[in-house]
Amino acid sequence: MNKDLFNNLEQILGAYFHQDWEEEFSSEKSVIEYILENEPPQKIISAKEAIDELLNIDMSESEYKEKIFSMGSEYEYEVDGYTSKQWLKYLRDSFDI
Repeated sequence: MNKDLFNNLEQILGAYFHQDWEEEFSSEKSVIEYILENEPPQKIISAKEAIDELLNIDMSESEYKEKIFSMGSEYEYEVDGYTSKQWLKYLRDSFDI
């Protein structure tokens, strides 16, 4: 896995879905809206490409979760009904700028 490809995704997940994200935002959707309004388009496009690459890797649910959390995300997406792949697809689709 190319580490450079995932830098922007890791920066976004770590910066916005950190352990205290719920103190700053009301929902994961409000986080995404904030990202779209405040991050450079190229960074968002790069993160989206990284998500596509990640989704093309054959991993188990627990491996996906471990990868997402290793990138700095503390968002417990299962609480909102997502599997790891569903969450990544939702995030990718939300980054459609």
